[in-house]
Amino acid sequence: MLRAWHDDGFGRFVVVRRADRSLIGRVGLLAWDPATWQNGTRRELGEQAEIELGWTLERAAWGRGYATEAARAVRDWALREVQPRRIISLIHADNSRSARVAERLGARPERDVVTARDVAVQLWSFGR
Repeated sequence: MLRAWHDDGFGRFVVVRRADRSLIGRVGLLAWDPATWQNGTRRELGEQAEIELGWTLERAAWGRGYATEAARAVRDWALREVQPRRIISLIHADNSRSARVAERLGARPERDVVTARDVAVQLWSFGR
């Protein structure tokens, strides 16, 4: 994770609940090679890299708006500071909660892909 910040100037952030300052997850950006769907750094992969906005929260934090709030903040920061050609999210087809977060943020399903680790996901793309 530190290599991504060093090489690209972006990566994952921790999500801390304000009320009790407890760590409840991560939200951030990952770079993917669209030819192989192997992740790495944008420096390694080049300008064709797809930049993913992803989120992972502990189960007790689900359904409270934390993922949407944190992902919106990272998306807006990325558009200002990272300026990727576009932002995507890779979401398992059966993960309806993450699909709803993506929809709230303005993403739409584009196509199915299989990652280098042989994981089938839906590629969602965000409009600018």
